[in-house]
Parts: sequence; C-alpha cells; structure tokens
Amino acid sequence: MKGIFVDINQKCIALTKQNAAKNGLPLEKMQFICEDMLKMLDLINQCQLVVSNPPYLQEKHYHHLEKQVRRYEAKTALVSG
Repeated sequence: MKGIFVDINQKCIALTKQNAAKNGLPLEKMQFICEDMLKMLDLINQCQLVVSNPPYLQEKHYHHLEKQVRRYEAKTALVSG
C-alpha cells in the first residue's frame, strides 16, 4: 500500500514528512505533494481511501477563534474560500 499526502502549505508537508519519519513509517511508500487537492482530482479518483480535513470556517467566524489557534494554524487551513 502507498500513502499520498497532499497539502497546499509547504510547511505542513514538511511537518507531515518529519512526523512520518519520527514514527517509523516507511517513507519509500509515501509521496508528499504540495498542491491544492482540488487540482489533483485525477489522482484522487484512483485512490481507494481519501482522508481529508478541508477548511471549514467562514471568514466572519475566523476572528472569533482563540488567539493561539490563529497563531498556530495557517488561515488557509481554517477558512474556506
């Protein structure tokens, strides 16, 4: 089995790769791609399982989040377009 990890944010890709290595996962069976997932529908349609955590907040709700959440998470990870 092969894992494909897609994120629009390069820092998130780097952290995912670091966490995978730290936890002893086989990096040779993983592919890390920095791209908008919606631009990769051909690849996604070939997958047997897709796990996603897309942006889920409206812009008007973003400012009501705790400061530490806004500081830690990229806005693009939280606010949908």
